[in-house]
Amino acid sequence: SAYRSGMSNQSKRLIRITFAATSALIGLVLVIGGLWLVWKGGSIFYLIQGLAFCTIAALVWWRNALALWLYAALVLVTIVWAISEIGLDWWKLMPRGDLVVALGVILALPWVVTSVRQASDRTAFKSTWMALIGSIALSMVVALAAIFTPSHEVAGNLPHVKADERSSSESFAGNCDRTAPTQPISALSFNTQHLTETS
Repeated sequence: SAYRSGMSNQSKRLIRITFAATSALIGLVLVIGGLWLVWKGGSIFYLIQGLAFCTIAALVWWRNALALWLYAALVLVTIVWAISEIGLDWWKLMPRGDLVVALGVILALPWVVTSVRQASDRTAFKSTWMALIGSIALSMVVALAAIFTPSHEVAGNLPHVKADERSSSESFAGNCDRTAPTQPISALSFNTQHLTETS
């Protein structure tokens, strides 16, 4: 039993370290890219995302339940920002929230989330876990709404052929059929007919 408990604690620690390191790396990339984007006059949101990921990584490392609250808030803020930027356009909405939602789903998995939980705060931890699950569920609802919302329809009519143009083209084709020779004309038959007429 002690061996199993030790292995379980060791596995949870490995999961916690892996998730914290992944979040920190993503946060660092977003901070660097966000700073460059702000310097170019772009959106500040990626910088905020990067700082949030770095904070979440530290909280997960310290086994602090605030990591789940902060991640739930990050998901909600990302949804609001993405919709305000481009609306319910699935193809533009997906790259703005896929990474945040995917990591949130991983964090919400039982064997991952229990690695963050302290043994003394199981009751309070459940509410933070449900907050994270609720934010992810909301993101799924928004994704489904975006999928079934037409965003790239182009209004317009196909060109129509006028009646007089259609009739003239049809009469021209009919004249060509009537005046076309029924037998192929070869150079030999033409020369023979010409010699006969001149003799």
